[in-house]
Amino acid sequence: MTFQNGINARDVGLFSGNPPGAPEAGAIWFGTNTAVHQAVGIDTTPAPEIAALDVAFVDADEAAGVLVVTLDGNFFGLPAARSSLLNCVTPTDGLLAPIYQLIQGTMQLQFGDGGNAVSGVVDFVGNGYIEPGTTPYQATMSGARVA
Repeated sequence: MTFQNGINARDVGLFSGNPPGAPEAGAIWFGTNTAVHQAVGIDTTPAPEIAALDVAFVDADEAAGVLVVTLDGNFFGLPAARSSLLNCVTPTDGLLAPIYQLIQGTMQLQFGDGGNAVSGVVDFVGNGYIEPGTTPYQATMSGARVA
């Protein structure tokens, strides 16, 4: 499968909680390339994540320390982002919480202190795997390198 979203400046992931295994409000798994899940230790067998598919446009302004991620929403009329089954979120808690596949949106990251600090804004949209409709996922974040 060939997508037209080009080579990513960087590949990044955002992982909090376990949306498919232990749904909780705000849990998210996201990687700009399907191989990112494996890189953080998430078992992807037999999902297509083993194929290392690029599902986003990623642009960097090295001088400003900014990385902008845009999910690829154009693959024969369907989002390339749909090829990553594990890019997902849960908006609520509980065993019956719906899981939404991330199919569009952006994430902007600002790096500082020589790459040791990061802050960012996430504005994604998920589509129900089973449930009809979409749900937004919006967050702000900040953190520091610990290792």
